[in-house]
Amino acid sequence: MSEEKDIYKKLSELDNEIRNIKTILLLTNLNEEDLVEKCSTNDINLIWFALDAKKTLSEWVKLIGLNKLKKIIEDNFNEPYLFDLYEKSDGLKTTRDLATEFPISPKTVTSYWDKWTELGIMEKVSVQRGERGKKLFSLSEIGITKFNI
Repeated sequence: MSEEKDIYKKLSELDNEIRNIKTILLLTNLNEEDLVEKCSTNDINLIWFALDAKKTLSEWVKLIGLNKLKKIIEDNFNEPYLFDLYEKSDGLKTTRDLATEFPISPKTVTSYWDKWTELGIMEKVSVQRGERGKKLFSLSEIGITKFNI
């Protein structure tokens, strides 16, 4: 956990450095060509290093998030049909619609929606007769399927 906090802290520091560089460029009306002329090679290398480091750290943050998400799915999607139920929860289908497609009751659909909302992988959308569950992302689009967990 502290490793993750360190990454977020470094990412934040790099964001601040890049913001400072952008501010200096704006305040001095420098464009890229002027930057090359006025800055030393070390300064330019430092800027590129900061940008590259930020990209690398961003990729690590995504990887950490994806690993956490996979753990949530592993721990909570213990039936193969739950992947399909989640994927089909688009905020438009009712609990009855979904219950007819799966071996569960409308009340059970609601229970899953509540659980997934608590886990942060679903949101509730208001409709005329209450709320419906809407997935925040497609599991298959990020490489998670019922076959690879």
